[in-house]
Amino acid sequence: MKYFKTIQPQMVPGKGFAWMLYECDDNLKVVRMLNHIPEAAETAKYPNPVVKRLMQPEKLEACEEKMFLDLWGTG
Repeated sequence: MKYFKTIQPQMVPGKGFAWMLYECDDNLKVVRMLNHIPEAAETAKYPNPVVKRLMQPEKLEACEEKMFLDLWGTG
């Protein structure tokens, strides 16, 4: 598996910055994704995401598997 996160987080008014993280197979098919807002201690998990393939991987950066799994709750 490969793991990615957004390079630039999105501002969520009243909560802080939201980071999107993706778990993908070798063909960049999205297996799971999550939205994490550290300032609000919120994590939304998407085990069967609507997004099935990374469309703009150049807007993402690689992240560690441990980071994703810790946020998912299986790390």
